[in-house]
Amino acid sequence: MNSHLPRGWELLTLGEIVDFKSGGTPRKSNEDFWNGDVPFVTAADLTSIAIDETLARSFLTEHGWKAGGTGHALPGAVLLGTRTRVGRVGVAKVRMAASQDVTILHCRSDVSPEWLARFLKSRNDTLNAAATGATIQGITRRFLAALEVPIPPFEEQQRIAAIMSKAEEARSAAAAQLSATNELAEVLLYRLMAPLD
Repeated sequence: MNSHLPRGWELLTLGEIVDFKSGGTPRKSNEDFWNGDVPFVTAADLTSIAIDETLARSFLTEHGWKAGGTGHALPGAVLLGTRTRVGRVGVAKVRMAASQDVTILHCRSDVSPEWLARFLKSRNDTLNAAATGATIQGITRRFLAALEVPIPPFEEQQRIAAIMSKAEEARSAAAAQLSATNELAEVLLYRLMAPLD
């Protein structure tokens, strides 16, 4: 029993609530593997909580998908950058493949992928502090498996994820509005500084 957690919450390790799958990159030299319809993502592509084909820069063929050498992420899988760009995270919205920079987490049925992705995003500093390596920084599966995760009841996970999603949308909208305001200010300043005819 964890007295510091709200009633109904559990403190578990990541290894207790997900199945880990490693990513990988099929041979680039095999043309039969590439330029198909299956999105192939790297940690660099994890730029949003929702990860779909629009964020992928490369695509595999069905042959490349089935031949092995890559990580298979089904819809709902959490994608976590664990080798370069450590801590980037998102949720696969379609079937996709992932590179060796990404660890694929398939959640057990009572864990919301959207909630877990946002929890992991909130632990970005912890994940980056654990990264090791002389040239390529990464975090180990052992570290990930031992990472403690407070688990609310499933309905609460969904509620928290929905609130955070709305907050992210509001923040994005505010950032876009600020950018537009700054651009307008620059245009007005330029016009004010222009010599009069």
